[in-house]
Amino acid sequence: MDYFNQESERLRFRKLTEEDIPSWVDFFVDNDRLHFLGITDWSKSKEVLAKDWIMAQFSRYEEQGLGHLAVEIKESGEFIGLGGVLLREREGKKEYEVAYSLKPKFWKKGY
Repeated sequence: MDYFNQESERLRFRKLTEEDIPSWVDFFVDNDRLHFLGITDWSKSKEVLAKDWIMAQFSRYEEQGLGHLAVEIKESGEFIGLGGVLLREREGKKEYEVAYSLKPKFWKKGY
């Protein structure tokens, strides 16, 4: 299986590109759950936060061979968020975490 190209019944997962950055800005608008993200510098613009988040995935792809992928609705191709496997280190041990973040307008839809 190719990690960077996967599908479920309703969704398609692919590598992120720089072209996804403008759409990812929507994640930071009217999102009351941003405090869970561990972002320490909220003085940055939403555009910079979106770019930083996506650019960090490119480093993960290169260094770890995984990271967040773009999540699209298969039927329409609409970009709705990010999801994937992240390598974390906790208490000196490497662990894998399945993580996802969807734009608020796609919450509560069973994705």
